[in-house]
Amino acid sequence: MRILDKYVIREYTKILLIILLAFSVLMIVVEVSDRMPRLIRRGATAEEMALFFLLRLPYLFLLTSPVVVLLSGMFLMNMLSKYHESIAIRSAGISIVRMVTPLFWIGLLISIVVMLLGEFVLPKTEEYRQYIYEEKIKNQKIEDKKMRSKIHYLGSSNNLYYIGFFDGYRNILKTIDITSFDPENGEIDKKITAKNAVWNGEEWIFEDCYIRYFDQGEIIVTFHEKISIAEVDITPIDFIKSAKNP
Repeated sequence: MRILDKYVIREYTKILLIILLAFSVLMIVVEVSDRMPRLIRRGATAEEMALFFLLRLPYLFLLTSPVVVLLSGMFLMNMLSKYHESIAIRSAGISIVRMVTPLFWIGLLISIVVMLLGEFVLPKTEEYRQYIYEEKIKNQKIEDKKMRSKIHYLGSSNNLYYIGFFDGYRNILKTIDITSFDPENGEIDKKITAKNAVWNGEEWIFEDCYIRYFDQGEIIVTFHEKISIAEVDITPIDFIKSAKNP
């Protein structure tokens, strides 16, 4: 690596860190001034508040990184021009493009870091931050995604599901209502209601199940004490994934 590259990288990194620190402090101050009164009213401890605000930093970094990278480059070029360093570099036969080449590599590296941060770190920090706010500060229990009630779900075959209760620990459904639609005219062509359903590892076994077929104004009803229905294309994991994050 050339001495020039080391110099450009060092100066750019210094400016980047200063601007990033300034933006972070500013954003944290805004966040604290907005949230602090509410946290105090709810009886949050100093440790809980500190952790609550610190966990916001990854989000703030993702939010400000494009502007910070741009401003750092502008300040660096201004500094090189102000002290006539860019003239000296060009006099040595080095083009401006070659001079700023390290900045492109730094930008690429920061882009990768931002992508990884947003993909792996940010969801976990925001989830834990929400956990602190909901459970530690507000003393509210977060919904268990494996124990849900009143679920509305649209299956891949456009089947509309209503589940009164889902027990993801035992893979049991209660109060099931499934509506199927004719793909040609969009009208209801089948309705399945059942008291219970149990997942056997491969399919749902419905108990006390009524199946109603709608055909040209006629309704045909069949009853089954136990039955597996092939067109029911959902699994327990689908209900868990469909749960909204707290």
